Amino acid sequence: MKKLSSFLLAAAVLFTMGSCGSDSQQAATAVNIKNVNSTRGVQTVQFQGADVAITAEDVFVVEAKKANAKQSEDAVNDIHSSLMSAEKEDQLAGIELTMEDKAVDDMFVFGLKAEEAKDVMFEMYDEEGFELAANNKFSLNQGHNYKALNVTSLEEGKYFFKLKDEAGKEMTNTVVIKRD
Repeated sequence: MKKLSSFLLAAAVLFTMGSCGSDSQQAATAVNIKNVNSTRGVQTVQFQGADVAITAEDVFVVEAKKANAKQSEDAVNDIHSSLMSAEKEDQLAGIELTMEDKAVDDMFVFGLKAEEAKDVMFEMYDEEGFELAANNKFSLNQGHNYKALNVTSLEEGKYFFKLKDEAGKEMTNTVVIKRD
């Protein structure tokens, strides 16, 4: 019994000594997965040759959802009319969109430069406009804003996405998901 008590006491002392230390000796926990670094809820990704920090609330997980016939018809009409109308390309004034050509490691990163802070709605549809893949509302700060889409659950192909502001003005673009 005395040996067991001595062993437990020694183990407790070693555990306590091992867990104590100064905060200056602790390093940030980082995970490096291909071109994505993650440190305490912030991911650093390569976007147009620069490292961009994206917080967890700036990453949207998208998945295809079947729309009913009315929603599908409306979506197709909206997409085609917005793509055909040259006026709508710059209708979402005060926002400049930059994006990669395709998703990398199932992450699609895009940058939005806003002249002033505003709320926008993000919608994403498959190429035919029948499946709503994303429907998120987020706020843009004045200046550069970076967002990312986790597209793991989406099939390869072309998707349309729209950005709409509260006044109903919109911008439409395409995203290609292709896995090598």
